[in-house]
Amino acid sequence: MTRAPEPISELLPDLLDLDALLRGVPPLLTPGDWAEPQLFPDQAEFDEFLAWVRRTRDQDLP
Repeated sequence: MTRAPEPISELLPDLLDLDALLRGVPPLLTPGDWAEPQLFPDQAEFDEFLAWVRRTRDQDLP
């Protein structure tokens, strides 16, 4: 006979609540919001990166 699993909070008591971690963080509204400033030297390279991300994600779809 198996027993019910322990709640995650009991297994990992030092983890913070996700809501607490994200409190005060502004929403990401555009792809540029999550890119580190100056990470991409120009818009073309940023667009190339986004295309790569989309291709990679599409490969994983059934």
